[in-house]
Amino acid sequence: MELIWLLWQSDIEKIFSFIISINKLKKTYRYSQVTNKQWDSVADHCRRLGMMWILFNRKLNLWYDDLKILMLAQCHDLAEIVDWDIDVSLVYNWKITHEQKDEIEKENIKKIISCLPQDLQTEIFEFWEDYRLWTSQEAKFMKTLDKIEATLHYMEYDFENDSMIWFLGYHWNKEAIKSPQTKQILKISKKLLKQFLVQRWMEWEKEYDEY
Repeated sequence: MELIWLLWQSDIEKIFSFIISINKLKKTYRYSQVTNKQWDSVADHCRRLGMMWILFNRKLNLWYDDLKILMLAQCHDLAEIVDWDIDVSLVYNWKITHEQKDEIEKENIKKIISCLPQDLQTEIFEFWEDYRLWTSQEAKFMKTLDKIEATLHYMEYDFENDSMIWFLGYHWNKEAIKSPQTKQILKISKKLLKQFLVQRWMEWEKEYDEY
């Protein structure tokens, strides 16, 4: 019994070590490699993404697994603690390849969760991998919400960058194909983005309206 207690206590200490380390997400800022402007932290992003999921999941009567999606929201950007946000726009601008981005992030997530008990390491890595590979329906839906949250972020910070606006407007179509349930949300999100651009005399490309 004493041995079991000691093992349990050791696992709890490992969890505390992990919890302390992920506090860095509060000071890990998004889009740090594509602009000098200070944005929301990764922790801010994950919190709002989780709330978006719960509300849209209910309103659209999808009834996906809430616990799974909240874990996806919490785990999907953990790797950014090490090298901050390797923004996907860097891939589209040929600064880094998809393969390089994936490899860096995979090594980083393994470093971050290495302090946890083995069973929890496996569980968190599986959630992270599910999101990365679009495996489950929850992951596909979360991917779309992730892009929508990013757009809200840009508009809130009055961000003006033609290449990033192109990425948001056009890249959404890829998300809609993988998660058709999100078309209603995407339509309204694109409407908001279009209004944002028009107010700033920026161009809205016709292909942005396609799904």
